Amino acid sequence: MKFFTPELYQEYQDISIDMEDKWDQACLDYEDYLKSVELPESVNNYLKKVNLHDAEVVGKDKKNDSIILIVHQENWGADKFICLLEYKNVVVTEEKWGFIKNPKHPYDSIPGELLTDKSYWMYDEFLVEGEYFIHNIMLSDGVVLKIKFKTFEFVKSKIEN
Repeated sequence: MKFFTPELYQEYQDISIDMEDKWDQACLDYEDYLKSVELPESVNNYLKKVNLHDAEVVGKDKKNDSIILIVHQENWGADKFICLLEYKNVVVTEEKWGFIKNPKHPYDSIPGELLTDKSYWMYDEFLVEGEYFIHNIMLSDGVVLKIKFKTFEFVKSKIEN
């Protein structure tokens, strides 16, 4: 991750440190970066229409040079939806582990009975690297996914109550 690093995230969780300015600066830097690069239309649409923060990752699949992620969002009274993200022409995937103190959940203040083995979407960022694009995704279980791809598609489907 370039802008929303695991180290910045860890610092941000420490309420004894005033991190608002540092976090806000990372957000502004990322916004400036997005304005300076050319991303595929599908990525721009995703950035405009989808917020997966705190959504549960319910499925992952890799076949040949494609990766599919399935994410379920039902937070804060917003519309509930399932989002399917498909990356094609994938050349590199990495998973880095262990950036979060508590591997079950990033919030130390959460009572033990509320902790789960589920994986939740924390932050993500898109980068450009030559003719490829990179989607970095930080998950609540300590995993940071790095997916290097050429083609991206997503489908967001509302779940009716």
